[in-house]
Amino acid sequence: MTETIFNDFTSFFYRLNLTTRKVDFGIFVLDINEISESAIEQFSMYRNEFYEINITKEQREFRFKIDGATYEPNGTPYVCFVAPNQLQSFEVIGEDKEAQGFLIYIRKSIFKQIEHVNKNIRFFSREYESYYELSNTDYHELIPWVLLMKKEIMESHSQTPEVLKNLLTILLLKCKALTIEAKSILYNRPQIILHTLLEMIENSESLKTVAHYASELALTPKQLNRITKTILGKTTQTIIR
Repeated sequence: MTETIFNDFTSFFYRLNLTTRKVDFGIFVLDINEISESAIEQFSMYRNEFYEINITKEQREFRFKIDGATYEPNGTPYVCFVAPNQLQSFEVIGEDKEAQGFLIYIRKSIFKQIEHVNKNIRFFSREYESYYELSNTDYHELIPWVLLMKKEIMESHSQTPEVLKNLLTILLLKCKALTIEAKSILYNRPQIILHTLLEMIENSESLKTVAHYASELALTPKQLNRITKTILGKTTQTIIR
């Protein structure tokens, strides 16, 4: 199946049928209900070149994947962090579908400014899990900050970019306080990753580079090499050969 890559907000929002949005502050906040059903059906195998936060509850009859990990919430509130270039798929799996919440999209340059000041925000590191369940209380503690961001975008004035960046920083720090940071996937799923790597090598018509296999597994070459050396005592390059 062909992957779609969205390099900018314009092409992504066009696919969402959000063609009326004009002001670009580098941060967008969408209510899930702003997205049409016909647009949802078009999001299979895609990558975004920007950051994404999903804060959702009451989501049913939907399934989504991030770098091969499958999530199928059954109404439980959750927050999800997606980094640029992570492979995503989204599909409707039932008739009684519903969801409440917000999607926040962040330009790379904006997030890097926040990350530079707050180096302990690691939600978007691809070696960590993307999905965190929340309690109802936690969900309702985050939502006011999202609503303030959305209000700021709608009112828009000269200070809006800076206000948005500060509100987003507070939201991320709130997320850090409310969620338990999951262990790195290098510790949670090393056997699965190794098994997948060996299958990929076996099924390849020609040998690929370590960087190629690492990218397919949503890891860096260094992370992949650490897994193969830990489990098999061999470098990834040795295994490929």
